[in-house]
Amino acid sequence: MVFYGANDLAEIASISLKASDIELVGVVDDLKQGERFLGFTIKSIAELRGLEFDLMLITTVESRTIFKKLIEKKIPGQEIVMLE
Repeated sequence: MVFYGANDLAEIASISLKASDIELVGVVDDLKQGERFLGFTIKSIAELRGLEFDLMLITTVESRTIFKKLIEKKIPGQEIVMLE
């Protein structure tokens, strides 16, 4: 799994992941690219192609805007989960 959004909601989601078999493999956030978060260097949407993941969780309140942006970048919609 990959998180889009390096924020408090992502931190809460990461705690929940620890109780599951789901592995977090990266964090994407165009506004914080290059910073460190949850043990990962934050990547941009453009760098997603270099990550192997089955699911992306949008952990930001602008989830619909980010969803559209990801679809425009050819990320399959079935791989994206929004929190609403």
